[in-house]
Amino acid sequence: MGEGIHVNEDRSGLLTIEWAVMAALVNAIGLTALTALGLWATGQFADGHLLLRL
Repeated sequence: MGEGIHVNEDRSGLLTIEWAVMAALVNAIGLTALTALGLWATGQFADGHLLLRL
């Protein structure tokens, strides 16, 4: 009985860890995309301001 309980706990723990890893991966990809988009937009605005100043 004890073995079965331990196995179930381990399995649910692994599922929880897998879900957490997937959530972290999605968040990291989302943050990377937002950062890249922000940097690109900032670069576009900076180029525009530089052109206006020139």
